Amino acid sequence: MSEVINFFVVLACAVGIASGMSILYATGVRLWINSENGEAAAKRVGAFVCFGACIVLIIFALYLIIPVFHQ
Repeated sequence: MSEVINFFVVLACAVGIASGMSILYATGVRLWINSENGEAAAKRVGAFVCFGACIVLIIFALYLIIPVFHQ
């Protein structure tokens, strides 16, 4: 029974992280496009923050996948 629970925990985490990554990227693109209208540098900074968070998530996922990093 614990294997089934572990499966659903991993499934929920994977779906949550994938959804979060998609939302961050889409928000970054939207802020980047809206900042080209000339009104706000804060929107461009927000886009960089969203893209930076995506990069951090990718690096963390690679850290978890590659066993050399955490032996």
